[in-house]
Amino acid sequence: MLFFYMNRKKMAGRSKKKNKQEIIDIYVEYVENHGVDISIEDFCSDTHVDKYNFYDYFDSAEHIERIVWEGLMMASIATVAKDELFDSLETRDKLLSLYYTFFENCELNADFLNQSVAGHSRLQLLKVFSLMKKAFTGFIMDLNIISPFGIGKLEESIGKVTDRMSVEGFYAQLLFLLDFWHNDESIEKEKTDVAIEKAVKATMDLLDITPVRSVFDFGKFMWQERFGKK
Repeated sequence: MLFFYMNRKKMAGRSKKKNKQEIIDIYVEYVENHGVDISIEDFCSDTHVDKYNFYDYFDSAEHIERIVWEGLMMASIATVAKDELFDSLETRDKLLSLYYTFFENCELNADFLNQSVAGHSRLQLLKVFSLMKKAFTGFIMDLNIISPFGIGKLEESIGKVTDRMSVEGFYAQLLFLLDFWHNDESIEKEKTDVAIEKAVKATMDLLDITPVRSVFDFGKFMWQERFGKK
């Protein structure tokens, strides 16, 4: 995480103030052991974090989850962007680099992230992922991926709509891969790596309007993983 704050002076009658990152770290460890279905009162009481100190930075426990997910995505983007070869990569490889780096970071924080995913409905997760989505879609926009719907002399307004649809499509892909990672019980998440490769290849082939063999290949893989097991 990339948060740096100065501690405030100790207030009379209260425990020493903690900065934003300290509270995040304490919360992450607490959730790993207790899950996300907790109250702020219980969290603060059990961890000796002053409740008013907590509300200095966060409006809810879910707020911390949003920041953690965002931080993982931003750290992953920063990591791949620092590679001196990144700018010379094809778009497909840039996306693969981000996905592989992001899911490696997820695995390093798996105890907390799995609790986060398991502790919310799919609808609730859209809110939990909201800051992460903003960082991810910004990365996708920077890739300047051209949708096949944008080919030809279309009106600028239509082009903007199709670009937005493309971005939302990539975000849906990320959500699918997150769900796959969360449920992947293979050794070292090797099936998640395969899913990433097949998903990106299928998507980029569709955008390039190339033969759809990879799309069927990806569909076959998903059928086997989701429905082919007796």
